[in-house]
Order: sequence, then structure tokens, then C-alpha cells
Amino acid sequence: MSAICGFWKSSNQQDSLSQDIEAMVTRLNHWQADASGSWTDKDVSLGHLMLYNTPESLKEKQPFFEEDSGLAITTDARIDYRDQLLEKLEIRTTEYPPDSTLILKAYKKWGTDCVKHLYGAFAFAIYDKNINQIFCARDHVGVKSLFYYHKDDLFAFASEIKGILALKQVDKSFDPQYIPDYLAKIFPDATGTLYKHILRLEPAHSMVISSNGINKTQYWSLDSAPERKWESKEEVIAAFREQLSLAVKERLRSAYPIGSELSAGLDSSCVTTLAQKHLKESELEVNAYSNVMGAKDKETTIPFGDETEGIQEVVKHAGISHTSMVTGLDFPVDQLIKYNASFLDQPPKTFGAFYSDGIYRVASGDNVRTLLTGTGGDEIASIDVTGLKSHYLKDQSLIHKGRRAIRSSNKPAILAIIGFLLSENKLSANLISKFKGKKRAPLGTYRLPGIQPNIIRQFRLKERIKQTKEAPYPKSIQQFQREVIHRPKYCEGMLIEELITRKHKLEYRYPLLDVPLLELAYTFPEKWLAHDGIPRFLFRKAMEDLIPDKVLWNRKKLRVFNVASVFQRITASRETLISDLLRLSKKEGINKYVSMSYPIEITQKFDPAMNRYNLVQVNFAIQVLILSKIVDFDDDSQIVS
Repeated sequence: MSAICGFWKSSNQQDSLSQDIEAMVTRLNHWQADASGSWTDKDVSLGHLMLYNTPESLKEKQPFFEEDSGLAITTDARIDYRDQLLEKLEIRTTEYPPDSTLILKAYKKWGTDCVKHLYGAFAFAIYDKNINQIFCARDHVGVKSLFYYHKDDLFAFASEIKGILALKQVDKSFDPQYIPDYLAKIFPDATGTLYKHILRLEPAHSMVISSNGINKTQYWSLDSAPERKWESKEEVIAAFREQLSLAVKERLRSAYPIGSELSAGLDSSCVTTLAQKHLKESELEVNAYSNVMGAKDKETTIPFGDETEGIQEVVKHAGISHTSMVTGLDFPVDQLIKYNASFLDQPPKTFGAFYSDGIYRVASGDNVRTLLTGTGGDEIASIDVTGLKSHYLKDQSLIHKGRRAIRSSNKPAILAIIGFLLSENKLSANLISKFKGKKRAPLGTYRLPGIQPNIIRQFRLKERIKQTKEAPYPKSIQQFQREVIHRPKYCEGMLIEELITRKHKLEYRYPLLDVPLLELAYTFPEKWLAHDGIPRFLFRKAMEDLIPDKVLWNRKKLRVFNVASVFQRITASRETLISDLLRLSKKEGINKYVSMSYPIEITQKFDPAMNRYNLVQVNFAIQVLILSKIVDFDDDSQIVS
């Protein structure tokens, strides 16, 4: 993982080009890059900060300019399936070129269509001196980030917002909607930021910047996947297993030890086991890192269960000797908030990576620079369809469950199935609710209580929650796959993972978001995705013999959050967090947004068994503290009046 930056100024503002690009590079170098560089020509400047990881990157110099072609490039990229690309480019060599060279050669061959021939994780910018334009692109699923600013006579871009903020000409006004949306956990789109004039380039998009302005293009979507006809389950399972294995193998290219997150779930177990299998062929081994609960009070800490036994089963089965069970309890949450706030440019809306700091610290200490993850499995590649309406109504799961319930005279199961069918009819669903005397909690019940009523009204938070609510039951499995891959919430999670791991000089790699794998899974017949009522049937069958049966066929999920010790950590830091909230409550600015008595009460009274408050409510208190460390509420010009 590297970082890039650059800008294009109007011709009458050329005097400070070199100083400005150095300011951007310096501001971005909070993570102590292995190398850095810049390039300037007339009204364009490019910058780069290098993280050595792949073998090719050790000798790579960026940005670089080709005199013959008139092209300059800066990239944060890891290109997968390089042999296929080299063949397309008709390059025959025994010395593999760095990824930036491959991207530039692809651009020379296909122009702006080059992105249609690239696989992997990338964000890059190419300046074409011949036609005086900049071409930027971001990978298919948004692993690498690219922020940009375009106002007046300045276009600027960077891997992190701070790079753009380093330029004096940038309008640093806040988007007034951002803070209310952040507090209400609203994800309106995948482009907005805390800053009104700084945007994110969406995943699977490219853009051309020229004297005519900006022209953005979406170059890929799942529904463009090639159609494929399947003759049998066995054929699907074999193809799935082959591509899964290849997706993991493509992400093992590193000059450093390989790490992998490991829980007792299917996705991380699959990725870690396949990584171990491939690395053993080169007499290497994967380092496995697991988030686990601390021994104290773990039996009463809900809603998490202890996965240690399942993790140990996978480790033993795969023959992994280097494992780390991490709780993170050695680093208090109040200190964690201050640490992350010191380099984040806007408050994070998701917290998975935020609380995974224990793994990042241990992996970094092991000289690991690649961290594999199972993210994306149950959402897309090996989707769990058993909760989707189309699966229940069109496929065999409901029929299978019904027959099994009747044969065993399982009255609760029979009633549950009847209840599901009745709930599909609005009239019967309303009657059932009235009969039970229960009302569904209105939207925003857990997200709005701590926000000041005038903020809720002024920024229409109730309406926005309703507008952005994700429909739980898409009409088809393919519709769900298409929607989830670029959902704003999903994109936000990957952004935070990238920003936080960069600080630790780590690069997340996502085998289950491999584009050929996604396109393959998109063609699987729905009737086999949960065959015989077994969720994720194809995935489980594809992983037979690789994952121990106790984990492979386990259908009980012990976690609802990827870091099991989160509430233990918050509880351990409770007194300090309360003190911080009490001090914050005396600031007039924060009280314009938040009723501070609410997060204070939650932090004082919640218990690890979660009898009094739920996950959203407890996170709200942490959200407020993070927000206060990043936004200066003493600056009246940036907050609501």
C-alpha cells in the first residue's frame, strides 16, 4: 500500500508548484513511507509515497515520466493476474516489471479503456502531456481510495484528504450535512466527505480531467459479468474451488511475511487455509491473527461468543504454527480514540478496523505487510441467501424446512414457517402485530435520541434515515449482489480499513472480492446456493477437506461484530471515557449537535451483558468522543449556528 497525490493548476499559478507538491507529500507521510518522490512539469505536479511490499516494488521509483511517450504516472496499485496482462500486452520477459509500468503500458495500448483490462487493487493518475489531460481511476470494489477537489482553477487529488488540505488554495469549508449524518449513522452515498468541496471517486470509476472539466465514467458492474450455463452442482463446486484458490494465490505476492485474519467463520478460515496451502509449496507459512475475548467476564459478555476452540481447530487442521490470539485489552479505548483521531481526516462511520488495532500492532511487529481478510464472502462471493425473500419463496429451503418440521412434529418450526408466509401479506402482518401487542420500533429509535431535536428537524434526519434504509429483501439474489458491492456503508468500511492499516504499514488484501470470483459467483443458479436448506452450500462443498468439519458445517454465528473484545475494552476504560465525556459536555459547540447527557448515561450504565443498551447506542458514545477529537467545536465558522 502506497499513497499518491497531485494537482493541476491554471497557467497563471505556476510559481509554487514544487513547494505545493512537497507540502502534499509531507502531509501524507504520517506513516513514515519507505520512499517518496515528486514530479513537476508546467502546470501539473505528481507525488508518491512508497510502501515496499511486492518484490517488484523494492526497486520501483515513482512518480516517473516517459520522455518518449510523454506520459507521467503515480500509482497506489497491486495488479493481479499479471501473466494474463503481460500476454495481452505481448510482453515477454524474465524480469517482471513493477505494477506501475504495467498500468502505463496498458494505457499506451488501450487508452482510458485500460481499466477494463486490469485486475487487482489500484488508484492511479496518468498525466498525458500530448493531449494535456489527467486520467484517474479506482479499482472495481474500492480497495484503494482516491479523493479529489475541483474548484476555480485547481484540480487536486490524494489517497487521503489531508494531502489535499495541504494546499493553501483549497476551500476547507465543511459540508454542514456531514456531522448530523455521521451522528445518525446515515450513509447517503459513496462520494461525500466532511469537506464540502472534497469528494471520493467511486469504486469502478475513472475520470478524465482536461481544460473542458471533469468527465467521470463507470467502467464495470457485476451485471456485465459473462453469462455461463451450469450443468450440475458438481461443476459449479469445482469451478468455485478452483477460482477461490487462485484468488488467494494471486494475493500472496510479497517480499515480506504474509498475515491473515482468522476467526472461526467460513470466510477467514477459507482464506487462511488456502494461503497456508499455497505458501507451503514455497516452504513458507502464513501468520494467523485472531481477535478473541479476554478471559475475564467472557461468559457474561453478550452478544459475543468465544471462538477460540473453532480457531484452534482450523490452525491444527491447516498445520499453522505461527498464531496470535489478540484481545487488544492492553491498549485502552480512550487512548485508541486519541491515536486514530491524530491521523484520520474525518470521523469514521464504521468501527471494524477501529477496534482491530491489536492485530495491526502484532502483525506489524512480525514484519508483516500483507494482511489477508475474509471480508466480502457472505455478502457477495459465497452469499448466505437464507434470509432473502426470493430464496424462501422461489427455492427449496422453505419446502425442505417445512417437510422436516412436519415429519418431526416440530410445532415451533411449523409456526415459524407459517408466520413467515403470513408476514409476506401486509394485512396479515399488521393483524399479527396487533395480536402480539408489539409495534415495530420506528426508524431511528436507537440512532436519534442523543441528537438535539432542532438538528434532527433542520437536517431532516428522520426522512434521510427512511430514504437511505437498505431494503432487506431484494427481488433476486443477483440484485442483492449488485447492490451490496457498492453500498456506501460497505465502501466506508473498506476506506477506514485502508486508512488505519496504512498507519501500521500494512496492506489489506481481499481474496473474496476478487473480480473473476465475483463474476463467477454471480452466475451460480439460486437453487444451489442453499441446497437442501443448508446456507452457503456451494461454498461449504467447495471447501470440503480444507476446513475441519466442525467449522465447515457449523451454522451458528457467535459474533455480530468482528472484534469480540470490544465491549470488554470499553468497560475497562469506562471511567476515563466518562471523564472525557463530562469535559466535552462543557463545550458549547458539541452541545449544539448532541444532548450530552445521553452518551454520558449510556457509558455510565451499560453492562457487558447488554441488558440495558444495544450496540448502536453504545457506539454512539464512542462516536461523539471521536468526533470531538477530529472536529474543532470551538471554531464557530464550521458548526451550526
